[in-house]
Amino acid sequence: MEPGIHPAVLPDTDLFRELGHLYETRVETLRHGSERALSTHSRWMRALECEYLRRCPQREIDVRRLRTGAGMRILAGSCRSSRRDARRPMAVIL
Repeated sequence: MEPGIHPAVLPDTDLFRELGHLYETRVETLRHGSERALSTHSRWMRALECEYLRRCPQREIDVRRLRTGAGMRILAGSCRSSRRDARRPMAVIL
């Protein structure tokens, strides 16, 4: 992760604000940012999302957003390690 404030030390309000800002800027970064900007954006988004999941493991899950629970099993496992095996394909949740 880039130097800066670690997500674990952010108060909840700052964590949620940062997540919201990242989601607002994602498409712009994807379409017009450099490779480095997109990579940084992706790492920061993953770090914030993992911190959110760590803090809110029992968050409300809308069952209408699931496919018989498979999507949540994949998502729950995605933040266990900060490194992904490049040989293993990423799961896509539609």
